[in-house]
Amino acid sequence: MFKLIFHKFFQKKNDPNKKNIVSALSYGSASVITQILMMVYLLIAAEWLGAEKYGHIAAAYAAASLTSFLFNLGFNQYMMKAGSTIPNPRSLGGTVLFIKSVLGILWGCLLFFALRSIRPDLYLGYIIILTILELLFDSLFGTFIVILLLEERAKLGSILLSISRLARLMALVSLIIWGSESIFQVLLLRLLVSFFIFILSWLITKPAFDRINKSEIFRLLKHSSAYNASELLSLIYINADVNILVWFGASPSLIANYSIVISLISAVITLPSGIYNVLLPSLVRSFIEVKQVFYRKIRLLYIGFSTLAVFLWIGVVLLSKPVILAVLGQSYLESITLLISLSPLFVIRTVNQANIAYLISVGRQAKRLLPQFLATILKLGLAIFAVIYFQTQGMVIVAIIAEMLLFFAYILQIIRHKRMVIKSG
Repeated sequence: MFKLIFHKFFQKKNDPNKKNIVSALSYGSASVITQILMMVYLLIAAEWLGAEKYGHIAAAYAAASLTSFLFNLGFNQYMMKAGSTIPNPRSLGGTVLFIKSVLGILWGCLLFFALRSIRPDLYLGYIIILTILELLFDSLFGTFIVILLLEERAKLGSILLSISRLARLMALVSLIIWGSESIFQVLLLRLLVSFFIFILSWLITKPAFDRINKSEIFRLLKHSSAYNASELLSLIYINADVNILVWFGASPSLIANYSIVISLISAVITLPSGIYNVLLPSLVRSFIEVKQVFYRKIRLLYIGFSTLAVFLWIGVVLLSKPVILAVLGQSYLESITLLISLSPLFVIRTVNQANIAYLISVGRQAKRLLPQFLATILKLGLAIFAVIYFQTQGMVIVAIIAEMLLFFAYILQIIRHKRMVIKSG
């Protein structure tokens, strides 16, 4: 099914870029594999360390992820759009790496002192430091992957991505075989793996730092502002649930259960996100050159993602209980209920990736901001109320309502753009 869709997606007489078919399938397959590896890592770590210990890790990663917009600034997504029409993405990538590194160091220092002053009993110092460093290196690794995608080296990017996640899992398994239940050793080994992958990716991509100057930095910050704002709203939106539970004094066990479910959903949604990232340069060029071809491609993308969404939803409903019980045991029974309750998010978010691909391809990234802002405000406001009066089940309802609002708001923006294109002829 998906192979046929990708073939039609790129099908064009005398098209020299048919190798993109293989690249898209390769990167899409790698996304599946890496997400499975990440979920296995998550489940094994939660079971091995227990809900109490894992709750400390979940809280640190939730806070770090929520504030990572301070150095990520949406640059990776901006690069996928801007880099599609430039001959040398390595210079763009080098400047982005420089900006993210400088801001990342400042972010890490501020976050450490902020979290230690909020809840020192939950945010342990060494956990925060290791989490910050690992998240920073992994973010820079993501920029290397974007450079490879822009250079049409998606197969190599797929291999690096798979190696990075497999190495994490192997490191965790080695600690379990050794019999270590130390949070410090688990996080330290994960950091070392991320650092090794960072160095390896640097040597392979060879980013250029020949355009690092004040004017270029300010130019990038200005042109990527819509992506930066979108990154901020997206991070707040995705990480609001777990952080609200933390702020309102939820137990580490409850935080761990809910964090596992949210992490699983986010990990699975990376699959359609990864696929559209490979296809985005082709979509951008098609819209600029031949709009009829663009609309044919985007229709196929909607068909593929809608089909994928149905399979994901069915899989979650049928397999969540036996898989979680087999891997995590009875202590994570609440995760099963939460995952099934939140299963509609798999459908909505998967199809919504096609909406995002459309808006970015046609240069309407800024039009995503209002829907994101409204959905985030709705989620934050109602989630606080829901936690106080209805606890986690109330938050589940709020999450689904907010996701539906975001989906239909994107659809409205797409309809408006389509009408504008029709009127302009």
